[in-house]
Amino acid sequence: MPSSAFLRPPLRVTAMGEERCRCGHAYGPAVRDYYLLHVVVQGCGVLTNARGTFAVGAGQGFLISPGETTVYRADGQTPWHYLWAGFAGDGLDAAFAALGLGPDAPVVDLGAEKEAAQEVIRSLCRDAARLRAGELAAAGGVYRLLALLGECAREGLPGLTQAQRHYRRALWLLESSPAGETPGVAALARGVGLSRSQLYRVFEEVCGQTPQAVLIQRRLRQAVRLLEQTDLPLEAVAAAAGYSSAARLCDAFRAARMGRPGDYRASSRGEKS
Repeated sequence: MPSSAFLRPPLRVTAMGEERCRCGHAYGPAVRDYYLLHVVVQGCGVLTNARGTFAVGAGQGFLISPGETTVYRADGQTPWHYLWAGFAGDGLDAAFAALGLGPDAPVVDLGAEKEAAQEVIRSLCRDAARLRAGELAAAGGVYRLLALLGECAREGLPGLTQAQRHYRRALWLLESSPAGETPGVAALARGVGLSRSQLYRVFEEVCGQTPQAVLIQRRLRQAVRLLEQTDLPLEAVAAAAGYSSAARLCDAFRAARMGRPGDYRASSRGEKS
């Protein structure tokens, strides 16, 4: 029988569905702690966030990011018919940054992939309802959806700068490596074909962070996920997240002002430490 940890994949589906909106239907203001993607089948409407108001019509999708306040409203005469999927998990921030999607650019043209994207969300709903390990099946659907978004984003984005190309390559190397084998800055620079100083300039230009800061965040996210979802001892959590020892893991938690890893695990489960 599979363990409970096996049934909790790194990427979690939080919501899904399909709706034919009535004229003028609106939702919000609302704030979420997960990503929410709508895929529009028919009709039109607008999404409003802190960056502005964006028109969204048939054959497009719009992404709502965690922590942002949004309102979206269907048109008064030709309202939306859309599908949606909500998801959270390790690596999504970097994935959407690499795709160029976020609060500043929340709309993606699905183009030739629009029917495929719709079917992925419908199959995601069917899998979650039908299969005993529905959460795993649904997570697989979201990975397929991300792959489609990648194709659409590459088609729809203007020509990338050289720095953006290097940055995307670096993110791909990070996200495709096992957490416990995350490349260091020197190895990351070699993989991208740059020197360490050039890689630092690329990251500062594109995302405003150093490569080291991105590496630290990735390791910490992985450690947090393992503490929340498994009963692995701290040494094993540290190794799987890329730390040389449990002491180094404790140092990382202190630096992030998150207390001690054991206390974090207990509080995440509603236990007394």
